[in-house]
This record gives sequence, C-alpha cells and structure tokens, in this order.
Amino acid sequence: MRKALTTMILALLMPLTALAQEGAHPIFSSKFELQAGIQYTDTNADVAVVVEPLPETSIDLEDMGIDDTATVFYAGGRWRFAERWSTTFTYNSFDEEGGGTIEDSFNFDGEVYPAGASLDSELRLDAYILDVAYSFGKGRNYEWGAGLGLHSFVFEAGLTARLTAGDGELDFSDSTDSILAPVPNARFFADYAFDARNAIRFNAGWLSASYEDYDGRLIYASLRFDHSFGGNFGVGVGLQYTDIELEHDPGGRSREEYEVDLLGAMAYLSYRF
Repeated sequence: MRKALTTMILALLMPLTALAQEGAHPIFSSKFELQAGIQYTDTNADVAVVVEPLPETSIDLEDMGIDDTATVFYAGGRWRFAERWSTTFTYNSFDEEGGGTIEDSFNFDGEVYPAGASLDSELRLDAYILDVAYSFGKGRNYEWGAGLGLHSFVFEAGLTARLTAGDGELDFSDSTDSILAPVPNARFFADYAFDARNAIRFNAGWLSASYEDYDGRLIYASLRFDHSFGGNFGVGVGLQYTDIELEHDPGGRSREEYEVDLLGAMAYLSYRF
C-alpha cells in the first residue's frame, strides 16, 4: 500500500519536476507573443432590417443561401510591458457569401424579395479588440487575471436578387453597414502549464455593443491547449463559443437586428520572443 501511494505521489510530481528542470513555459516569460489562426464554426444567424409599415421578418443563413459552417480568421498579439501588466490586441473576421433561389418571400430594409428570385448574399462581422490586463495571480506554472479595454465592430449584411418575369427582369439590391467604435470590453484569463512545453489557456470576455443608437453585446469563451516547440514557435488547438446580439434603432421607421452564434474548433500558430 505504501509503495503504491509513493508511486502515485511521484507520478503527480513528475510534471512539476520537469518544469523545474526545463524552465517555465514561454507564455509566462515572453515579452511579446504573436498569434494567427482559424476557427471552424457551426453558425446560427438571424438578421432583420425592418422598415415600417412592413411586418418584421427575420431571415437566417438558410434564407440567405449561406452555409451554416464557416471559417473565421483571427490574429493578435500580446505585449508584456511589466511583470504583471500586459496589453493585448485581437482581430476576428467572419465573412461569408452565398446564394440560391428564394423559396419564401421576405422583406429586408423596406424591399420585398419575392419567392422564385435568384439571390446573392453576404454576411460580414469583424471585431477589433484592445485591452490592458493585470495578473492578480502569477507563479512559475500558472497565471490568472483580468483586463479592460476598447473595441470596434463592423457589421454588414447585403442582398442582391433578380427575378425574371417574361422577357423582363427585376433587380433588388440592398445592404447595411454598421460601425461601432469605441465601446468598452472586459476579459478574464487563466493559464496553467503542465511542463515547459504544454499548457492550457482559458479566456472569457464581454464586449459592449451599446453606443448612441446601438444596443447589444458580444460574449465569448475559449479553452485552448498550447504546445511550445522549445524555441520561439508554438501551436495550439481548442474550442471557442461566441454569441452576438445587436440592435440598431436610429429612430424613424427603420430598425436593424442581428443575432449570431458561433461554436467550433480552433487552431493557431504562435511566435514568442
């Protein structure tokens, strides 16, 4: 029994022993970190641009002819300018196009799109995020903290339809383009290293989308496994969930509404120095 207990304790201590022999994971010691990666997502989206007196109609990705699986690109960097202080910048880009034949008529921004018309569509969501973070807890193989910052959003939904009637054609085209900047955000992070090469990293955040005649928010959470090759380069894989709600009500007869959910696997390359 004593031998088995000793073996189990030694097995639990092996990662810490390796960490002491090899040094800390570079996520805790590097001054600069650059990342670029992609996320393969399952996407749910509802978009409505309402103009009175037409009834409110919400269209989803299927209505727009856009695939509900998408690839999201992101890039970012971190500058650790003090032992416990850092600033982080992140760029995320969702840009998908689609098309097909409209099965059920709907209205979008005051234009009625009839059934049977051919449709080309685009949905774009970009986020530019900057924050300054403080590490409340920091040790040889762990770090956790929180950050506050500012960000901007770009939302765009575009539809182009063509209906052939006899020898003639009718064209319908409209798009919305909304830019929010700057609005506040908050983030929590926690990193833990098993040894000098392998670590897990957790991030969760809230981004306001309430500004002037806009109201909404974006929330996200990610869990990643990070591997360092022992030099400046590393790779990572993980999961991320993002939920976006935004309403634009400038007054008058029109109003825009966006609801988007993104869930999927992510992979990235990193360079630290």
